[in-house]
Amino acid sequence: MLIAYTRISTDDKGQTVANQLHAIMAQHEVKIAFSDEVSGSTNPNDREGFKRLLSLVKHGDAIVISALDRLSRDTLDTLKTIKDLYALGVAVISVRESDIDTRTAQGELQATMFSAFAAYERKLISERTKQALQRLKDEGKQLGRPQAEGHEKALEMFRAGSTVPEVMAATGLSRATTYRIKAAA
Repeated sequence: MLIAYTRISTDDKGQTVANQLHAIMAQHEVKIAFSDEVSGSTNPNDREGFKRLLSLVKHGDAIVISALDRLSRDTLDTLKTIKDLYALGVAVISVRESDIDTRTAQGELQATMFSAFAAYERKLISERTKQALQRLKDEGKQLGRPQAEGHEKALEMFRAGSTVPEVMAATGLSRATTYRIKAAA
């Protein structure tokens, strides 16, 4: 039996399970589909949809994914998951990587290489993000959430000796925000 598995990250812009299912269904006649909305760095065995899939698969089945990085973004996790499935007699077929089929030696080799590329890509994205954030800090740009309106007034009031209730009443800031500003004053 062919079983589809899809995964989207919680922060994937424009990525939907429907897009992945469409790519899978265009090439394979799957009987059932499971999905997760979690980061690719989450171990597949810690995902609810993947756990349900594992409880259903049996020897001779194949799991069809749209791309290897949907299984995991970590090379070792991907390879371990494929190995564990292979031990159950379950193959993995990846659509994007030209229908890699782990039931063959060539498919197993391709899966290893492509999962390494996915992990490499993930690390490059992380490095570029850190570099961009550092550049913005160096340029003096404020990162993160903008300061609450009334922040400067609250700082001035605390420096002048005002109490938390007085600052809250004058600025309209929440208690938590007011205490954070007081700690920074």
